[in-house]
Amino acid sequence: MFITPLVLITIGLICILADLEIVKANHKFSDLSEKILLLYPALADWAYFAFVGTSLLIPPPIAYHFIDVFDKTIKEKIPLERYNRYCFKATVLWCNYFFLDALVIVYLALIRYSPKAWFIFSFGISYGIMGLIFIGQFIRLRMVLKEYNVNT
Repeated sequence: MFITPLVLITIGLICILADLEIVKANHKFSDLSEKILLLYPALADWAYFAFVGTSLLIPPPIAYHFIDVFDKTIKEKIPLERYNRYCFKATVLWCNYFFLDALVIVYLALIRYSPKAWFIFSFGISYGIMGLIFIGQFIRLRMVLKEYNVNT
Protein backbone atom coordinates (compact mmCIF):
# COMPACT_ATOMS: atom_id res chain seq x y z
CA MET A 1 0.00 0.00 0.00
CA PHE A 2 1.31 3.44 -0.93
CA ILE A 3 1.09 5.84 2.02
CA THR A 4 0.36 9.35 0.83
CA PRO A 5 1.21 12.49 2.80
CA LEU A 6 -2.51 13.01 3.41
CA VAL A 7 -2.74 9.60 5.11
CA LEU A 8 0.27 10.43 7.28
CA ILE A 9 -1.19 13.82 8.23
CA THR A 10 -4.54 12.23 9.08
CA ILE A 11 -2.90 9.57 11.26
CA GLY A 12 -0.83 12.26 12.97
CA LEU A 13 -3.86 14.43 13.66
CA ILE A 14 -5.82 11.49 15.08
CA CYS A 15 -2.88 10.76 17.39
CA ILE A 16 -2.77 14.40 18.48
CA LEU A 17 -6.48 14.38 19.28
CA ALA A 18 -6.10 11.18 21.27
CA ASP A 19 -3.09 12.57 23.11
CA LEU A 20 -4.87 15.83 23.92
CA GLU A 21 -7.82 13.91 25.33
CA ILE A 22 -5.43 11.91 27.53
CA VAL A 23 -3.83 15.16 28.71
CA LYS A 24 -7.17 16.72 29.55
CA ALA A 25 -8.54 13.59 31.25
CA ASN A 26 -5.41 12.65 33.15
CA HIS A 27 -4.08 16.03 34.35
CA LYS A 28 -0.85 14.23 35.16
CA PHE A 29 0.95 15.83 32.28
CA SER A 30 2.42 19.26 32.57
CA ASP A 31 1.64 22.25 30.40
CA LEU A 32 4.98 21.61 28.73
CA SER A 33 3.84 18.16 27.59
CA GLU A 34 0.67 19.61 26.14
CA LYS A 35 2.64 22.30 24.31
CA ILE A 36 4.91 19.65 22.85
CA LEU A 37 1.86 17.77 21.59
CA LEU A 38 0.52 20.97 20.06
CA LEU A 39 3.80 21.38 18.17
CA TYR A 40 3.50 18.03 16.37
CA PRO A 41 1.79 19.49 13.25
CA ALA A 42 4.49 22.16 13.01
CA LEU A 43 7.17 19.48 13.09
CA ALA A 44 5.32 17.58 10.36
CA ASP A 45 5.01 20.79 8.31
CA TRP A 46 8.71 21.48 8.61
CA ALA A 47 9.51 17.88 7.60
CA TYR A 48 7.33 18.33 4.51
CA PHE A 49 8.99 21.69 3.91
CA ALA A 50 12.41 20.03 4.01
CA PHE A 51 11.32 17.22 1.71
CA VAL A 52 9.60 19.49 -0.82
CA GLY A 53 12.29 22.18 -0.55
CA THR A 54 15.04 19.66 -1.21
CA SER A 55 13.37 18.85 -4.52
CA LEU A 56 13.96 22.47 -5.54
CA LEU A 57 17.68 21.99 -5.04
CA ILE A 58 17.81 18.55 -6.65
CA PRO A 59 15.58 18.73 -9.76
CA PRO A 60 13.00 17.86 -10.82
CA PRO A 61 10.69 19.51 -8.29
CA ILE A 62 8.27 17.23 -6.45
CA ALA A 63 5.27 18.81 -8.22
CA TYR A 64 6.69 17.37 -11.44
CA HIS A 65 6.20 13.85 -10.08
CA PHE A 66 2.74 14.51 -8.61
CA ILE A 67 1.42 15.98 -11.85
CA ASP A 68 3.01 13.16 -13.83
CA VAL A 69 1.09 10.60 -11.74
CA PHE A 70 -2.24 12.09 -12.82
CA ASP A 71 -1.42 12.85 -16.46
CA LYS A 72 1.65 11.25 -18.01
CA THR A 73 1.04 12.98 -21.37
CA ILE A 74 1.01 16.56 -20.08
CA LYS A 75 4.74 16.99 -20.78
CA GLU A 76 3.99 16.31 -24.43
CA LYS A 77 1.10 18.78 -24.59
CA ILE A 78 3.02 21.91 -23.59
CA PRO A 79 6.67 22.90 -24.02
CA LEU A 80 8.89 21.13 -21.50
CA GLU A 81 10.44 24.43 -20.36
CA ARG A 82 6.97 25.85 -19.56
CA TYR A 83 6.00 22.65 -17.76
CA ASN A 84 9.18 22.69 -15.68
CA ARG A 85 8.63 26.36 -14.77
CA TYR A 86 5.04 25.61 -13.69
CA CYS A 87 6.23 22.67 -11.55
CA PHE A 88 8.94 24.82 -9.96
CA LYS A 89 6.42 27.55 -9.04
CA ALA A 90 3.96 24.99 -7.66
CA THR A 91 6.69 23.48 -5.50
CA VAL A 92 7.70 26.92 -4.19
CA LEU A 93 4.05 27.58 -3.33
CA TRP A 94 3.87 24.38 -1.28
CA CYS A 95 7.15 25.23 0.48
CA ASN A 96 5.68 28.59 1.48
CA TYR A 97 2.48 26.94 2.69
CA PHE A 98 4.27 24.38 4.87
CA PHE A 99 6.62 26.96 6.36
CA LEU A 100 3.92 29.55 7.13
CA ASP A 101 1.51 26.92 8.44
CA ALA A 102 4.19 25.72 10.86
CA LEU A 103 4.89 29.28 12.01
CA VAL A 104 1.21 29.89 12.80
CA ILE A 105 1.00 26.60 14.70
CA VAL A 106 4.09 27.46 16.75
CA TYR A 107 2.62 30.90 17.49
CA LEU A 108 -0.69 29.41 18.64
CA ALA A 109 0.95 26.62 20.63
CA LEU A 110 3.76 28.52 22.37
CA ILE A 111 3.39 32.28 22.19
CA ARG A 112 -0.35 32.77 22.34
CA TYR A 113 -0.96 29.35 23.95
CA SER A 114 -4.53 28.96 22.84
CA PRO A 115 -5.45 25.29 22.36
CA LYS A 116 -8.89 26.28 21.08
CA ALA A 117 -7.45 28.64 18.44
CA TRP A 118 -4.82 26.00 17.61
CA PHE A 119 -7.56 23.39 17.09
CA ILE A 120 -9.63 25.71 14.87
CA PHE A 121 -6.58 26.62 12.78
CA SER A 122 -5.11 23.11 12.57
CA PHE A 123 -8.33 21.30 11.72
CA GLY A 124 -10.25 23.97 9.87
CA ILE A 125 -8.41 26.93 8.49
CA SER A 126 -5.24 25.03 7.56
CA TYR A 127 -7.14 22.36 5.63
CA GLY A 128 -9.26 25.05 3.99
CA ILE A 129 -6.12 26.82 2.76
CA MET A 130 -4.71 23.51 1.55
CA GLY A 131 -7.92 22.84 -0.39
CA LEU A 132 -7.81 26.30 -1.94
CA ILE A 133 -4.23 25.68 -3.05
CA PHE A 134 -5.23 22.39 -4.70
CA ILE A 135 -8.17 24.05 -6.45
CA GLY A 136 -6.01 27.01 -7.49
CA GLN A 137 -3.34 24.72 -8.91
CA PHE A 138 -5.95 22.75 -10.83
CA ILE A 139 -7.38 25.94 -12.33
CA ARG A 140 -3.93 27.37 -13.09
CA LEU A 141 -2.82 24.16 -14.82
CA ARG A 142 -5.96 24.26 -16.97
CA MET A 143 -5.13 27.89 -17.87
CA VAL A 144 -1.59 26.89 -18.86
CA LEU A 145 -2.96 24.08 -21.01
CA LYS A 146 -5.47 26.48 -22.60
CA GLU A 147 -2.59 28.83 -23.56
CA TYR A 148 -1.31 26.01 -25.78
CA ASN A 149 -4.81 25.12 -27.10
CA VAL A 150 -4.89 21.80 -25.32
CA ASN A 151 -8.38 20.40 -24.68
CA THR A 152 -8.75 19.14 -21.11
